[in-house]
Amino acid sequence: MHVHIAKEVIHRGYLTKSADVFSYGVMLLEFYYGANIAELKARRGPDEAIPNVSLAGGRFAVAMPSSCPVHLRNLMVACISGEPGLRPTFEQVVDSLVDILLMEHVHSQNRAAPQRGPAAAVAAAAAATFGTARAIAPTSMFAPPPPPPAPETSTVPPPAPSSPPPTRRQVGGHMLAAPKAGMGV
Repeated sequence: MHVHIAKEVIHRGYLTKSADVFSYGVMLLEFYYGANIAELKARRGPDEAIPNVSLAGGRFAVAMPSSCPVHLRNLMVACISGEPGLRPTFEQVVDSLVDILLMEHVHSQNRAAPQRGPAAAVAAAAAATFGTARAIAPTSMFAPPPPPPAPETSTVPPPAPSSPPPTRRQVGGHMLAAPKAGMGV
């Protein structure tokens, strides 16, 4: 079963970045559910936590549960589109993942304890993309925030912090690479 391979690769042998995005979209889906597509297909049932996956001739359809965050659902659906021209570029996928992580970071600031679930799936996808989740993900997803620094004992007050609020390129204290010129960010 070739569920990770886009239909244009199966039918015509076209190996493109868009076909790679399709494969990555399938992996995002598997990260979200914590199981590969074959396992999900075997477990299919009335439980909304398990997607309704159908495979036919290299085409791939999935009914996402309403509990899946809309931004993540939209990203996964766009990545596994049957039309290569409708799939996002990898740059757009990365921007979407960063946006989702930033939204989770903001929401986690409003919660008493960090939560797992869809955010953990996004962190896993980011880890697979960037090599390490801690390089781009807010630490609140993985562990409680570090304790505040001890107050200084000098009589001269420290300078006021001048760091700007996080931008789309700064997450968890790490700066991501700036987009290439002409990438429509």
